Amino acid sequence: MAKGLSRGDKTWIIYRGPDGSRFYMAGTHRQGKQGVEFARGIVGLDRPPTELVWLQEARQNGADLVGSNIDVRQIKFAVNILGHDPRSMRARYHDWNRANRTDQLGRLMFINSYSGVRFCDVLLGESPSGSIDMDPALLKRMADYPFTWVAPNPFYKGYTETFEFEVGHKDSLGISEGNMRVRNLGDAYTYPKIKLPGPGTWSIPQGTRLPDAWGREGQGPLDDTMITLPELNEGETAWLDTDPRVETITMVREDGQETNLWAKMSGQRPRIKLLGDRAEDWFFSVKGGESGAKAKMIVQPLYSTFQ
Repeated sequence: MAKGLSRGDKTWIIYRGPDGSRFYMAGTHRQGKQGVEFARGIVGLDRPPTELVWLQEARQNGADLVGSNIDVRQIKFAVNILGHDPRSMRARYHDWNRANRTDQLGRLMFINSYSGVRFCDVLLGESPSGSIDMDPALLKRMADYPFTWVAPNPFYKGYTETFEFEVGHKDSLGISEGNMRVRNLGDAYTYPKIKLPGPGTWSIPQGTRLPDAWGREGQGPLDDTMITLPELNEGETAWLDTDPRVETITMVREDGQETNLWAKMSGQRPRIKLLGDRAEDWFFSVKGGESGAKAKMIVQPLYSTFQ
């Protein structure tokens, strides 16, 4: 890939189907090698569709902005499906349709020398409705065949980064504490996954934030509210998925058995999210931890646009 990028700064666009197939759609010397390429013009690649929410009272001039809703992303495009002969054209048409599903996610990837790799998980949207010849295989091509993809998560993802806090010096109470330096390279907030190894009793920030310098709620530094997880034994690991759509806290034993820890959280509920374009320190503390053990925060940056 680096060799291809060194010739310029073209964006490579690759689609990977849920069956593992890959299609080089645009931007490389391999474009169309699998018999499918983008036709010109794609709608819906840039910033996610956003609806502003307003509050307007009777006889009020204008309205007050109270928030925004981000909808699913729709990507509308057309493809050219090409073959060397009628048989190969039909085979490539079959491969392309098999790689586009309504029940399994495919992945649309963009690569360039500035942004690296960004990708969006997509499903086949509305059924293709373009006009086609009675037997396009006779022409060995199907040109400008319209398609629609739908991205349930409208943000583009980057590769994950893992940050660590290592259990070190302990005080007289057996407590080791310190900061984990964490960053989110994306321009949108994201919800990390947190791994806490046993033995020991871990305390982590709840994730609530102070207002920023402009008074915006939830946009400032972390406050000092902490939550304490149930005690872990040797060989046990706590996993937190902080995405509110799934929001799980589980304990995993060495044999793979999982236990839901919500009932043992005494009503404590994390509110953890990382703001975009920011690096900050997260305070971690463990009592009775094993020296050298590492707490980890796994961060997947999210981006508003593909480049």
